[in-house]
Amino acid sequence: VNELEKALKHRSRAVRTLAVWALGQKGPAAAGTLPALKAALKDDNDAFRKSVVKAMARMGPRAVSELSDLLKHADAGVSESAAQALGGMGADAVAALPALKAAAQDREPAVQAAVEEAVRKLEGK
Repeated sequence: VNELEKALKHRSRAVRTLAVWALGQKGPAAAGTLPALKAALKDDNDAFRKSVVKAMARMGPRAVSELSDLLKHADAGVSESAAQALGGMGADAVAALPALKAAAQDREPAVQAAVEEAVRKLEGK
């Protein structure tokens, strides 16, 4: 896991992408890398940032707080991905409901839609 975390800072996006994928595959065992993954969201590539959010979600309940914080990210694509990820986590993400409900007021329609869908899923509606 340590080598993969170091690879998140590699100059090659391909190497960084593989590291993100591998960390996501490790799931909860890689939850200690959440801060490094969050830092990787500074990358300027939308697809890369979405893959980072997906990897974070695979880390289970320990990622809920980090994903909830991402609902307020400056990049609407990251916020939308975070809402989708939380909605897909089921019962593990119920603690994110207050943050999701607050994010329903986002100015971006895509974020609003993702948040509304996540709330529906988490509330079982």
